[in-house]
Amino acid sequence: MDVVRFHLPEGSTLELSKAQLAQAAFFAPLVDEAGTIDYGSSELQCLMSPLCPAARQVVPRLLRWLGSGEDDEIFSEKFLLHSFAVAHLLGASEVMEAARRRAACHEGRPLVGAIASMDVKEDRESLRTAAEYGLDRYSPMALVHAAAEADVAEVVRILVSLEDGEQPKEPSSVDCTVDVLDAKGRTALHVCAIRDSANVAKVLLEFSASLTALCDPPEMVEDAEVDESIAPSGTAGTAGAPQGSKSKGVRTPLHLAAYHDSAEVLQLLLDARANVASCVKGIPGALTPLHECATSDALRCAELLAPLARDAATVASRQLEEALNGAMEVDQQDSAANPTDEPQDVSEVQWSRFLDPLQAKLGHHGSSPLHLAAESDSPGVVRALLRCNADPQLGDDQGDTALHCAVLYGSPKALQALLDGGAICCENGSGELPLHLMAEFGPGGDECDLPPQLEKRHFARSMRAQEVLLEALHSKGLLTAALAHKASGDMQNTPLHAVVRNDHMGAQHAVQLLAKARADLEAQNEEGQTPLSLSMRRYGRTGKVCQLLRELGAKEPAALPGDLAGALGGYLRPLVPPVSQTPETVPSEMEVDGVQLPIESQ
Repeated sequence: MDVVRFHLPEGSTLELSKAQLAQAAFFAPLVDEAGTIDYGSSELQCLMSPLCPAARQVVPRLLRWLGSGEDDEIFSEKFLLHSFAVAHLLGASEVMEAARRRAACHEGRPLVGAIASMDVKEDRESLRTAAEYGLDRYSPMALVHAAAEADVAEVVRILVSLEDGEQPKEPSSVDCTVDVLDAKGRTALHVCAIRDSANVAKVLLEFSASLTALCDPPEMVEDAEVDESIAPSGTAGTAGAPQGSKSKGVRTPLHLAAYHDSAEVLQLLLDARANVASCVKGIPGALTPLHECATSDALRCAELLAPLARDAATVASRQLEEALNGAMEVDQQDSAANPTDEPQDVSEVQWSRFLDPLQAKLGHHGSSPLHLAAESDSPGVVRALLRCNADPQLGDDQGDTALHCAVLYGSPKALQALLDGGAICCENGSGELPLHLMAEFGPGGDECDLPPQLEKRHFARSMRAQEVLLEALHSKGLLTAALAHKASGDMQNTPLHAVVRNDHMGAQHAVQLLAKARADLEAQNEEGQTPLSLSMRRYGRTGKVCQLLRELGAKEPAALPGDLAGALGGYLRPLVPPVSQTPETVPSEMEVDGVQLPIESQ
């Protein structure tokens, strides 16, 4: 008979055809032998001797898979590494490929689960086989990235170095393992920074993992699926060259630790002398680690970074003073070795240098960490920055202070923290106070087409910020002056003028607050427009804010602006005097959109 009978260690018997077994190179020679072949328990034990105990338990499952191809349990997280090791031992290439495809699945992250569930001491041989023969060949992450996600330090140690008296790997091989990139352009140290995997980070830093490796290349999608561009057939699926491939990202591991508030990893990176103010030069979107903390309300990391940024500013200031006083000599040898006219390698990363990282201004608007903390409504970060002497009066490129940003982005908690920390209401580059920006949060006019409940939820934070601001101004006796303040760079508009340029729920709430605080409803800007006439010009007589102003007692303008009249400033002047009429018969009024308007005499 064309059968091979296996006598399994647990006492059961498994019969498979020789053709089925021929899928494994180890059993292929049995095809040429005649008759039924008995594979005894002792022979099977001898075959399994190179395997670790967990892998030996997989052998019967894998044999059944060769017979039917239906036992997918061998590719579960529990057995994945061991099934690959057994398949390699038997030369079952189809099983190895199936294991690689399973490891590459985006859903469920099986490679991470396999690493997390293994017994490192008992299963190291299966791990070695998986690493040496490419279980992660098609996966968007390498085994070292999976170990970083699972925070299993001993797995990383096995991958980057041989122990127990054996010779270590060559340095080039270690570097390739430590700084290999996954499909998102990240090293294992980047992954540690995201997951706060401190145990793995220690091992990676011990083996000199790069502190300046960059990730987040613009061309890579955050949740990239495995496809041919990432894992072409027969190639390494880790997109994975070592760091020497010059990734075009903007975030070092320190940036990611700061953003994800991974305080333990961040401290390890700082102990390894990562630059507290590192920032790629000349690439849009590049920030310092302290900016990253501010955008995500990463309080623990902000409390670690802010004092270091303050100290760095103190040291830089002292060095600058010494240099200006002639106490610092230029290193002539270094100058000769690096002449300024020598062309630089554009492939090398250029780093920005900030004399005061605490006040570093970056991004499209030149925002400091305090500006971003205000925008993101990160009160803890605001307080940490203020304690380390961040300047609340520092303006961005438009002159907006952190207070302006907190009001503009509807950030009541950050606004309160700024006010409690001594921030003062002052003008921005257009002469506007934060009070002028009360209604800038949210869409304007007819764009706000939301159901009432969603609209209320959308504007809830902004309306609370409005209340906090007015309460603070009132308590400090500054409210009256602020209400009457006219923005020198914005048509001499008062805060009420600025508010009525919007017609959404937030603007309505702001109008009510300002009116209750006794803002002048009849104040005029440099065009002679009152808040009511300005609202009518923008949204017509039926605008929500326009109707609200009338209910609050605002007077109708002397010349009600229709669509055309409003565009011309509220009245019409004939461009050509009528020829057939004498001055005595020229009408004093004309009708526009059903409204009688006066005609200015010539």
